[in-house]
Amino acid sequence: MAFSTQTAEIGKPRLKKMRHLVSLVTRVLWCRVRSGASILYYPPAGPELVPVVRDMVVLLCTRWAFGSTVLHFHASGVSEIEPRLARPLRILFRSAYGGAELAIQTSALNPPDGQRLGARRVAVIANGVPDHPLARRHREDRSADSPVVLYAGVVRESKGLLVLVEACRRLLSRGLDFRLQLMGSFESRRFESTLRRALADAGLAERTTLLGSLSGDAKAECFSASDIFCYPTHFEAESFGIVVIEAMQFSLPVVATHWRGIPSVVADGESGTLVPTRDPSPLAAALAMLVEDPDLRRRMGRRGRELYLERFTEDRFRHDMESVLSEL
Repeated sequence: MAFSTQTAEIGKPRLKKMRHLVSLVTRVLWCRVRSGASILYYPPAGPELVPVVRDMVVLLCTRWAFGSTVLHFHASGVSEIEPRLARPLRILFRSAYGGAELAIQTSALNPPDGQRLGARRVAVIANGVPDHPLARRHREDRSADSPVVLYAGVVRESKGLLVLVEACRRLLSRGLDFRLQLMGSFESRRFESTLRRALADAGLAERTTLLGSLSGDAKAECFSASDIFCYPTHFEAESFGIVVIEAMQFSLPVVATHWRGIPSVVADGESGTLVPTRDPSPLAAALAMLVEDPDLRRRMGRRGRELYLERFTEDRFRHDMESVLSEL
């Protein structure tokens, strides 16, 4: 399923992706013959045309060979693209995605893709991540330092990065001391130029670090060394935000948007604050409250860690997945 090797390639047609598509279909059918598996498990794309066409090709070429299909919607909103398709494509779309034995979505707050696509059963299973050893350590008291505000994810406009820049500009105008770190790859060079210009215009260039894409221990160390996690997304395919539970795992208070499945992860007023999308004013107010109050950061961070251990561990995810899949 790894059609893109770089963030900038996601959602864009490429010749090598066509070759990979043929290879993927061939391998799925060969595995079906070799293993005798009777269930096809597939994670559909979000509501963008190129990935949807890719899904349609794979599903139409493989579903016929299996007795049942499970669609796991890690991205959300794919059903919303159907009305925008030409009629012949809508027929193929429904043939590809329709009537799955089971649809799994990450939050009950996401668009009901499984129901709209005629799945016989829909299950809601929250994502989970393994507990990193660094997250289990006692957090040092960093109240004397400039609080670090961290964002993690694809660096693109629909993740709310320009809104975050404006919110941080307002913090700066109030004389608040903080640092901003952005972790992730840029969606495109064009947006990289746009964001760098916005940071410079807001006077934030000197206190902002662009970390690039991090993984493993380097990513964990970045979470561990931060104080506040901010995720102001309004991304069209957003469903859950795994980075949010990673932040909660590291006892970080979260400021995020009231968008798609995010409210099923962040307990508003307990483990963080939820704000409207695309509005820098409430985002700035929520960030300012945490920047100015170390005790509140610690209290919300502890609650986030508790919620992670209760709901979003890898063991919990595996147990829930095994439960629904075994019923097939």
